[in-house]
Amino acid sequence: MANSAPEAPWTSTEDLFDRTLGSCPSATHLALIKKAENERPEVKEFLHRALRLMAIAKAPPAHMTPSLAWILGVMIPRLLPGAWGNIVPPITYEDRHKQINAYLNANPWGQFPDDTVLLEMGCGFPPQTALDAARDFPQWHVIGADLQFDPYVLYDSDGNYACMDSEGGVRYFHPSLPNRATFASLYDDTSLTFQRFRATFAALREKLPASVDGECVSVEHDGARLVQNPIGSYERKNLKLIQAGLGAETPPADIIRVFNVLFYFDAAFRSRAEEWALRTLRPGGLFLCGADGNLTFESRYSVYRNDNGKLVPKEFAFSLDNLRPPAVMPWFCLHDDEKETFALAKLMGVLRADEEFRLDYDARVDELLAENRMLVRQEDGFLTAPPDQLPISEWLGAFTAVQNKLQQEGFVDRAVSVLKHAGYHAWINPVGHVAVDPQGIASF
Repeated sequence: MANSAPEAPWTSTEDLFDRTLGSCPSATHLALIKKAENERPEVKEFLHRALRLMAIAKAPPAHMTPSLAWILGVMIPRLLPGAWGNIVPPITYEDRHKQINAYLNANPWGQFPDDTVLLEMGCGFPPQTALDAARDFPQWHVIGADLQFDPYVLYDSDGNYACMDSEGGVRYFHPSLPNRATFASLYDDTSLTFQRFRATFAALREKLPASVDGECVSVEHDGARLVQNPIGSYERKNLKLIQAGLGAETPPADIIRVFNVLFYFDAAFRSRAEEWALRTLRPGGLFLCGADGNLTFESRYSVYRNDNGKLVPKEFAFSLDNLRPPAVMPWFCLHDDEKETFALAKLMGVLRADEEFRLDYDARVDELLAENRMLVRQEDGFLTAPPDQLPISEWLGAFTAVQNKLQQEGFVDRAVSVLKHAGYHAWINPVGHVAVDPQGIASF
């Protein structure tokens, strides 16, 4: 799918919204996003691309959440690779691929016996998605791979952690919990956070016991914990961890999973990754790639199979919450030719073009968000927090309940019907996501 870059750079946030979406979000949300107005080119290009994706998806500014506005204006400048020395940050959460693991167990494209090899590329640190897979598939052999595993990890007294090199340099830091409050505690003043981790490292390193033959050792003091050679401590009977990136020589695999990685790279890199996957997959093996958020919300992914020496796309799937996303994941990519992101936006646009479905879905989402004290619609048509807003700690459970309710009320079925009426071969896959034959999507 061709999506050319904008001809002229934008200079004001108001101009950006007018050019891409035809109107602006609420004044409060606009003020948050304007914080990124004078950021580096990487950030401004990301914002422009995100809004162009919203335009393709027919997502109006009125549906923007406070969380999305804050992420775009405050967090994106601090999360993109340029903030970390142009490396891909190893962001990870427990059970991030929960539904994808369930999909692997019930997928229609291949049956996998007890000795199946699952290669989890870009597993991050801690290698949580690989750990989750090893737990969920105890009879499989799981290989977790990442381009870099750091020699030290430092946890502060709140459970936030930093991946660190041998000189005490911070490659990346991450909050203990994936919510706005914990992110703000680290990212409001990143220079101070870097300084704090480096100082704690210097104080604890001299207290570390000697590591023999690369064994994992640690030391704790005043609630902080420094771990040397941490990666070995995560290996299990059915989990091996290797330092390798896409394209590297790895053991043959029956399933390769690459999530939240490829959207950082361009089409040429994607082509090389697919060629590598074909070389690495055993006959009949599956290659899954895409993106997802916590507990597989805001997910989009493709499923390919090695059919007679060819990598054949079998399914493109997405969770329906992408239609009214609370955060940034549906719009997250760094290049205009990223397959899954632009395919998702196109299909969201098809769904929102169906007036009856759009009006019913939006009205019901608004009702459920209000009932759960998450967000309310103001008289001016924009979303905001209610006076008695649900505590942040309870949001994930409430959001899960909202999505379950929408599925029970038939909105996933209706979405499939809309796509079928528009000419797509669509169905509901084994984990309740909307699935489409990729052969009918231009980018595939």
